[in-house]
Amino acid sequence: MRLSVLKSRAIVKKSVMIAHYIDANGEHEMDLGDLVVTPFMVCKSGKHKVNIIY
Repeated sequence: MRLSVLKSRAIVKKSVMIAHYIDANGEHEMDLGDLVVTPFMVCKSGKHKVNIIY
């Protein structure tokens, strides 16, 4: 991802990605690192929210 909105000397110190998914139990959001991968998952493109805090 290109962060062209930041100044040229900006340093990204932390990046957090949240996974949003829907299963039989409803909608969920969790840290991407905590997501348990199963063979039934399908990744798809779509709208992404990007929040930059500096």
